[in-house]
Amino acid sequence: MNTKISKFAMIIPMLLVMMFSVASMKAQTNVTATTIVANVLCNGGATGKIVVTASGGIPGYTYSDNGGTSYQASNTFAGLTAGTYPIRVKDAQGHLSIIYLVVVGQPTPITVTTSGNCDSCIKIIASGGTPGYNYKMNSGAFQSSNTYCGLAAGNYNFQVRDANNCLSSIIAIRINATQLSATCTHTN
Repeated sequence: MNTKISKFAMIIPMLLVMMFSVASMKAQTNVTATTIVANVLCNGGATGKIVVTASGGIPGYTYSDNGGTSYQASNTFAGLTAGTYPIRVKDAQGHLSIIYLVVVGQPTPITVTTSGNCDSCIKIIASGGTPGYNYKMNSGAFQSSNTYCGLAAGNYNFQVRDANNCLSSIIAIRINATQLSATCTHTN
């Protein structure tokens, strides 16, 4: 009976060493992260988002979007402006991932120019933002056509909305009576 207890007494320390080794190996697994980025919808806005997925280390992760100065339990950073964010993950035992530099982008500003012709028409030309533009004159509704004809002398305000519902600055146009009576020659 002593022999059996002796063998059992030797097995328990070996099992403990093996369990400790497995736990140590898990703790030494590198903490890594992957990210999914949603860019800002409108230039200058704060609608960007980063979602971080952590792996490795010991679960019970916390997440930082400032390189590790502070951490939060949520793996989502929302309400972000365009810029570069140093993302870092910490596991339950304090092991850190490398810093991942994640870029949140934004569209260029919507710019508006105009061109006119001798038929009392103004054409609104938009660029920047996210294409799929709609146009508005004064307090009217937005429309898909960017040309306004039959305009009398006076002041007009134009605005452009892009596919993300971002708005351009208002552009003011003044049409003088002398501009309406100008003669034009068209060449084909």
